[in-house]
Amino acid sequence: AIEDLVNEIKSKEKNEFKNLLKGLVTKYQSNLNEHKKQIDEQKKQIDEQKKQIDDDVIFVKDIILMTINLLEMKDPYTIDHSKNVAGISLQIANKANLDIDIQILQFAALLHDIGKIGISDYVLNKPIKLSKSEYVMMQQHTILGFEAVKNLSIDKNIKDAILYHHESYDGTGYPYKLKGNDIPVVARLIKIADVYDALTTDRPYRQGFSKKEAFEIIQREKSKYDPELLKVFFKTIE
Repeated sequence: AIEDLVNEIKSKEKNEFKNLLKGLVTKYQSNLNEHKKQIDEQKKQIDEQKKQIDDDVIFVKDIILMTINLLEMKDPYTIDHSKNVAGISLQIANKANLDIDIQILQFAALLHDIGKIGISDYVLNKPIKLSKSEYVMMQQHTILGFEAVKNLSIDKNIKDAILYHHESYDGTGYPYKLKGNDIPVVARLIKIADVYDALTTDRPYRQGFSKKEAFEIIQREKSKYDPELLKVFFKTIE
């Protein structure tokens, strides 16, 4: 009888242990299923966020391209100039190994003069040199351009290029007379390309300078430019 009782207790304990294991497995599977459900939900949210970001990128690119087209209709010289500046800027950036996304730099260069949309056609296309007051009006294109894009979800480098590309390394530029490395590198780079293309392009009030003449002019005013980028520029364009 005692042996039967012992066997009964052992059998009962064995069944309880099995039931305990079953319960633990069931609970573990339930937790796994719940965790998988949470992961699936998070993945769905991430996919939705990614799609929204992709849509936003496409939207911003469309706005940029539309703005470039508007500028081209208003002032064909400026858009051709901007394309040239983009090409020169990319060459310098490549040689200087700058940590700037190539596509961002290209957009920055293409849009750097976008504020000229807000400048009168008379001032933009005047066939003789601008008067002092007209030159002050022309200088406003940096601020006008920045105001047009400041609330857009575009890279900061693009906004910096638009606002600061006429700042000079020696602090004599505009609109804020920034100096040295206080000027964002993208603006310091585009300034060199901007000036070089402007010098070598025919304008209504003067014939374009030769490459040699443009180099000499830039060299005489070298204090206005980032010295390291200027060295790269001369080596790249020569």
